[in-house]
Amino acid sequence: MKNKLSPMMTHYLTVKEKYQDAIVMYRLGDFYEMFFEDAKKASNILELTLTGRDCGLEERAPMCGVPYHAVDNYIAKLIQHGEKVAICEQLTTPDESKNMVERDVVRVITPGTVVEDNILDEKKNNYLLAISSNEKEVGLAWIDISTGEFNTIAFDVENEREIEDMILTISPAEIIGNYMAIDNFSKFDSIKLGRLPKISKYFDWAFEYDTAKKRVLKCLNVDNLDSFEINDKKMCVVSAGACLYYLDDTQKRSLSHINNIKFIANNSFMFLDSNTKRNLELTETNRDKKKKGSLLWILDKTYTNMGARNLRKWLDQPLRDEKSINDRLNAVEEIVTNSRLRADLSAVLKNIKDIERIAGKIAYGTIMPREIVALRESLREIPAIKDTIKVAKANNLKKIYANINEFVNLVKLLDSSIADEPPTTLKDGGYIKEGFSNKLDEYRNIINTSSRWIPELELREKEEHDIKVKIGYNKVFGYYIEVPKSNIDKVPITYIRKQTLANCERYITPELKELEDKILGAEDNAKKLEASIYDFIKDELLKNLTDIKVTANNIAELDTYNSYAIIAVDNRYVKPEIGKNVDKLEIVEGRHPVVEKLLKDNEYVSNDTYLDTEKNRTMVITGPNMAGKSTYMRQ
Repeated sequence: MKNKLSPMMTHYLTVKEKYQDAIVMYRLGDFYEMFFEDAKKASNILELTLTGRDCGLEERAPMCGVPYHAVDNYIAKLIQHGEKVAICEQLTTPDESKNMVERDVVRVITPGTVVEDNILDEKKNNYLLAISSNEKEVGLAWIDISTGEFNTIAFDVENEREIEDMILTISPAEIIGNYMAIDNFSKFDSIKLGRLPKISKYFDWAFEYDTAKKRVLKCLNVDNLDSFEINDKKMCVVSAGACLYYLDDTQKRSLSHINNIKFIANNSFMFLDSNTKRNLELTETNRDKKKKGSLLWILDKTYTNMGARNLRKWLDQPLRDEKSINDRLNAVEEIVTNSRLRADLSAVLKNIKDIERIAGKIAYGTIMPREIVALRESLREIPAIKDTIKVAKANNLKKIYANINEFVNLVKLLDSSIADEPPTTLKDGGYIKEGFSNKLDEYRNIINTSSRWIPELELREKEEHDIKVKIGYNKVFGYYIEVPKSNIDKVPITYIRKQTLANCERYITPELKELEDKILGAEDNAKKLEASIYDFIKDELLKNLTDIKVTANNIAELDTYNSYAIIAVDNRYVKPEIGKNVDKLEIVEGRHPVVEKLLKDNEYVSNDTYLDTEKNRTMVITGPNMAGKSTYMRQ
């Protein structure tokens, strides 16, 4: 079949063979086209008209396409339907290519490797999860490439219920696994019922220990894994390595913001099974799966998307360690009791953008000028944050103060270099601030002055030669002097014919040619210089990436404490006494946090709870239907 195909279609099928599990979007000029079965599938999902293209065969190739400038919206819809999308981009221009334009896949977008803002939920992490299994042990590793978060945990293979509940807690957008993991865990009810995505088979070699360890060491830029607590946890290393190899295959670029991995010990947080989480309605309601009506709905008063994601994680994974719990409670208490601190924190956190995901775009190399402006404005607020918490006494607030970097030099660079209101794209320039580069200002001055030069030359030609002329420009022929046929006999000898049209002739003169070279040269040089300056700025951001990530994580934690404090004050919550020496559960005038908000003022009746380890170990709850028994138990 390939022998009969056109060269372009032959190349398309060669690409498609490598990405059989993805819809290939093949760039042709201003459109991304899809062909054959991909076109049929995409046309149904995207509601596109299915057309055809001559391809060398008797029947035309089924085809549909989308404009390149709006491709993100179409990709989002395909991803939401569980599809993978391979972006086959033009690597050369027609002018640079002797024959066919060079094309290749530059990225594969999958549900677990999305970085586009319009696809991601800004208040929820988007995880890719790898699961590996042998006869004894199971390893999970999960990455959010939009933030660089990377975690791993290990289980005994027989603990299937805990493994399923953990995956449900992570709530990954995509799961890859080795053959044994697929055999063992594809039977999970949560997968059969669609609550979790199906486990996709990935290459066996990526799940081999030595191969995986080599990739993890490279990612973390270390010689051993001792400091990451996974040196003796082979299945954690295997899953982590497979995750990274999958990202190599799909993203085709270095992801320098993934430079740390956190081992989650099984006893580090209270393990809540999926039924408990569902019945308690921690993050969504049972009935309509909405945030409103859940505990998260009550507790989330964060000002940043980073804080919202962090609060959600804390709610999903409540701590068990006494010291860690009380350190968090003490941080919240200090903000609760200090109204000035709470007000000042709220005022400054409002101005912080999603630094965490901006850091991901720095690593990805896709950060745009407007995102740099958002980062710059956020970093400007950091001295105010540090000043606000510098006298804090709680240990966790002190740690945040110590871990936040002020980025004085970086802010100065971004302030002097990036325009305050830059364009949305890099294509036409205009994103580097005036005054940053003398050479760039010189080129821009030439471009701006040209708007005066051309009318002046046109007027001079008319007066000097008593001739009707108009100076114009197009991308094919450049600048030209247009003379109507009725004035051809007045054309001076210095005019050089450039183009003949039905009603006029177009000419060039040495002076106009000199102006053209100067103007077009200035435009071209300005764009190249701006691009070069922008690359330098991206490199500087990359050098600061680790500190930006650490700062973002600490601001997210601070925002979470502040959110809890706001809720505590507004709802009159009190600090619990928690510790190993506490031998009773005693709640006085307790309330259900969600139900009381769904009722009218003063409708909820508070109640007490008392259980201890001696005489009161059991409670018998009775009453008629709708008396509030289940509400009391969940409370």
